[in-house]
Amino acid sequence: MKHEETKVKLAIGDVTIQMYKADGTVLKKQELRNLIVKQASVLMARRMAPSENVANGFQYLALGKGVGTGNLQEPQVENPDLSALRDEVYRKPITTWRYLNSDGSVSAAPTHILELTTEILEGEGVPQEAESVPFTEMGLFGGDASGAKDSGFMFNHKVFPVWNKPIDARLRIVWKITF
Repeated sequence: MKHEETKVKLAIGDVTIQMYKADGTVLKKQELRNLIVKQASVLMARRMAPSENVANGFQYLALGKGVGTGNLQEPQVENPDLSALRDEVYRKPITTWRYLNSDGSVSAAPTHILELTTEILEGEGVPQEAESVPFTEMGLFGGDASGAKDSGFMFNHKVFPVWNKPIDARLRIVWKITF
C-alpha cells in the first residue's frame, strides 16, 4: 500500500509594515501574509538535530528591491524555492522579539507564536547619495546569518508593491510567526 504524502504547514507568517516620521505621524501601513520558503524546513531540522551546532534562530531582516519578471508596482510573486532575496539592498538585526499567547497578549513563557520587530530609523537603508530607496521584498534570515548580504537561511519571503522609504522616515516591520 502506497502512503500519500501529507503536507503539513511548517509555520504561518504575518507581517505588518509601517512607515512613520519621528513624531509618530504614520505615512503608510500595510498588513500581509508571507510565504514560508522550502529552505525554512532545513533550518528547523538543523536547529533540532542533536549533532548540529546551529545555535541561532532568526537574526536578521533583509529588504530588497527585486521584482523578478514583474515591475515595481507588481513584483513577481514569492517563490518557495528561493533561498535569498532577488535583490537584497539592506539588512538589519532583529530589534526585539517576544512570545505571544493565542489572543495576542505577551507571554512570559515560551509559546507557539513568536513576534519579531525590526526598526529601521532615519537615514538607515537609504544610500547616502539618494533621497529614498524602493523596497519590494523582504525576508527573515537565521542559522549562520550575518550582516553580509545573502548570508544565512532565509525562512520566509514577502513581495509587495514598492515602498519608497525617504531618508527622513522610519520603518517598523513586525513579523508574527505561528508554529
